[in-house]
Amino acid sequence: MKDVPSIVSELRLEEEQGNLNEKNIYDDISKDNSSFVSSANNADGKQLTESIKRLANSLSNSIFLQDGNYTVNWINKQCQDTFNIKNNQIQQIPCYSLFFNNSSPCNFCPMKTAINTKRPHTIQITLQDQTKLEITSIPIFSDQKLIGIIQQIQSLKHKNHFQIKNQPSIIENAALGILVLDNHLNHLSINPAFCGMTGYEHTEIKRHSNKPIYWPDRFSKDIKTEIQRLIQKGHLKMETYFQRKDRSIFPVSIVGSTFIDEKTQEQHLILIIDDITKSKETERELKISQLLLLSLIQNLEKKVKERTHKIEQLLKQKNEFINQLGHDLKNPLGPLINLIPLLIKKETDPQKKEMLNVIQRNTNHMKNLITKTIELAQLNSGNISLHFKSLNLTEMCNESIKRNHHLLEKNNTIIENNLRPSLIVKADKMRIEELFDNIITNAVKYSPSGSIITITGSSTETTVSISIKDTGVGMNKQQLHHVFDEFYKADPARHDFKSSGLGTTICKRIVEKHGGHIKIGSEGIGKGTTVTFTLQKKPLFFNQQKNNASNQKKKNTNGGEI
Repeated sequence: MKDVPSIVSELRLEEEQGNLNEKNIYDDISKDNSSFVSSANNADGKQLTESIKRLANSLSNSIFLQDGNYTVNWINKQCQDTFNIKNNQIQQIPCYSLFFNNSSPCNFCPMKTAINTKRPHTIQITLQDQTKLEITSIPIFSDQKLIGIIQQIQSLKHKNHFQIKNQPSIIENAALGILVLDNHLNHLSINPAFCGMTGYEHTEIKRHSNKPIYWPDRFSKDIKTEIQRLIQKGHLKMETYFQRKDRSIFPVSIVGSTFIDEKTQEQHLILIIDDITKSKETERELKISQLLLLSLIQNLEKKVKERTHKIEQLLKQKNEFINQLGHDLKNPLGPLINLIPLLIKKETDPQKKEMLNVIQRNTNHMKNLITKTIELAQLNSGNISLHFKSLNLTEMCNESIKRNHHLLEKNNTIIENNLRPSLIVKADKMRIEELFDNIITNAVKYSPSGSIITITGSSTETTVSISIKDTGVGMNKQQLHHVFDEFYKADPARHDFKSSGLGTTICKRIVEKHGGHIKIGSEGIGKGTTVTFTLQKKPLFFNQQKNNASNQKKKNTNGGEI
C-alpha cells in the first residue's frame, strides 16, 4: 500500500493537470468504451468480419482470425505467403500448432489478457533464431459478445513499412477515436467516435494543423514531443489529456503507429484514442480510499500508543504504591512478630495463650501477604535484575523437597521424583528455588493426607520442561481461566491462612522473566492438578546480560567510569 505523501502528491498532480468532469459526451456515442468494436451490421457480426478481412489483406503484416479457443479460422495473404499456408489447409488447427509447432498454448500469448481487459494487448518475443516479433491480440465484440480475435504478427525490423488501404467501414464504425495524420499533423481522416469524444466537427479539427484544437495548452508541448517520437520510431503509447469543445479537460490513452500510403508512398500516422475518464475516476477514488484508510490507521495507532502509555503509567503507579505500602506495613509488624513468641512463652493462662496464638497466626499471615505483594510488585516493575548461572533443575527440585520435608511429613505426602540426573538451564538460582517451593507447597497443601505427587521432566535442544502433578482438589474450567489472576483464590468462601492468592501469579512472572511459559491443567474437581513450566536453556536475557557485562568490562579497562 502506498504511503500518504505519495497518494496526496498524485492527487494534487491530477488536480493540476485537469478537472475530471462528470459529463462525458462520448457516452452518447458508445456506452462501452472498453470494446474494440461495439456494434456490427447483424447479430453474428458477419459483415464486420468481412470488413476486417478486407483491411487485413491490405496490410503487409501476418494477420489471422481465431476464436477464444485458439482455433484459427482465417489468415490474410501476407500470413499465407510468410508461413506457406493456404486458408483451405487450416482445418480448424490451433494457432500454437499452426505457427509455432507447439502442443499447448504459448506462455507468451497475449490473447487471454486482451479478452479479459476487452482491449488490444501487445507483447514482444525473440525466437531461437534471434528473430524479434511483435504479436498483438485485438478482441472484437458485438453486443457484449465476443465475435473473435484478430491476431497480428509482425517483424520488428519491418514495423514501420506496411501499407494500408482506405477502409472507411472499420474506421467509421470503431468505438474508439481514430485519427489519420500526415507528418505535418494535418488531419487526413477523423472518425465519428473522436468527434463525439471531443465535441468538435470534422471541419473544426481540420482547420487547425501544427497545434490541434483539442490539445490543451498545458499539455501541447508534451504531446507534440511524443508525436515527433512516433514519426521517428514508428510507434507510440502514452496517456495525456485532451480538451473538449466546452473547454473541459479529460484523460485519454493513445496508441499510435506509422504506415506508408499506397498511392503517395508517404508516411502517415494513425492514432487510436480511448477516453479513460471512468478508469481514472475509479483510480482516483481508490487513491482517496487508500488515503482515508491510512489516515484512519495512523489515528488508531496514535490512540493505541496514547492508551498504552496511560496504562503503563497506571501500572507503574500501582506497583510503586503497592511497594511503598508494603514497606510501610511491614516495618510495624517486625516488633509484633518478635515479641508475640516471648509473650506466648511467658503466658501461663491457657485462654490468654490461645488468644496470643491467634494473634501470631494472623500476624504471620499478614507478613506473608505483604512479602508476596512486594515481591509481585518488583517482578511487575521491570526493574528487577536476574543473575543467570548454570543450574541443574534436578538438584534444585531435590533441594526444594528437602526444604519442605516437615510439611511433607505432616501431610503424609509422598513425592515421586522422576527427573533425569542432569537438566541444565541458565537461570536465577533464588527465583528458581522460589518457583519450585511455591509449586510443591501448593501441591501438598491442596492434596489429601497420604497422596502422591509426581514430578517428571523432558528436554529439547533449546528448552527444559518440568511437570508437577498432584492428586488433590483439582479445578474446573472457570477456576483454570482465572488461576493466574492476582489475589485469586479458587474457593473464595475459604478464609484460611494457606494462601495469599499470589503464589501462581508470582510463579508466572518468574517463568516469563526467564523467557519461558507456564500452564496449569486439571481434568476437574477432585481429579488433581498438573503444573508445567518450560524454561529456555539459554534465554535471550542471558545473552543480553552477558554482552552488557562484556561491554562494561571493556569500558572499565579503557578507563571508563566504574
